[in-house]
Order: sequence, then C-alpha cells, then structure tokens
Amino acid sequence: MTRTTIICGNAISWLTCNNDAADVVTIHDYVAGALGEFGGGYDVDGIEDDFRAEIDMILPDGYCIAGQEVIADVDAPEVDREELAQRFEGIGFWAIVQRHEVLGG
Repeated sequence: MTRTTIICGNAISWLTCNNDAADVVTIHDYVAGALGEFGGGYDVDGIEDDFRAEIDMILPDGYCIAGQEVIADVDAPEVDREELAQRFEGIGFWAIVQRHEVLGG
C-alpha cells in the first residue's frame, strides 16, 4: 500500500502559485467565478469534471487532486511549482467551457 500525504488543502492556490487565490476554495468556485454572470448558460458540473481531468493530466506522477486537496505519495519527487503553474495556465479552460454551452442558455 502506498502512503500519501496532503500537500495543500487548496488545489487552485497550489496550482497557480497564487496565495491570493485562497478565497477560491473549490475547483467549482474557480469555474463559477470565471463564468461569472454567464454561468447559467453552461453545464458548470461538466466543465468542472473536464477541467479536473485536464488538471490530472498535468500533475506529475505520484500527485493527485482529491476533493480540493493536493495529495502526493510520500516518496513523490519535489515539484517545480512555477513550471506546474505554467502548465496549469496552458490548460484550454475556455475550450472546455465552449464544449459545455447549454443551448438556449
């Protein structure tokens, strides 16, 4: 059995290297905040699911998002968070959003 440890309780703050993101507690909050007043025209849960999947793909081996926490194997290598933040910024968030537009929304 692999032992894990919690790296951070706020995945968005950790992924962006932005302590100002601390008020964005959940990935759902991040998505809803980005959509703002237009959120009603989109499948927010679907966007969140696809966004999480994209985040999982950029995480190094041994790291994962569980709920809102970043968890890693205790023997996982240290992460270059600046590089990870760049990968996070490279996720096609708005392309994901477009795939989840609700017709007539």
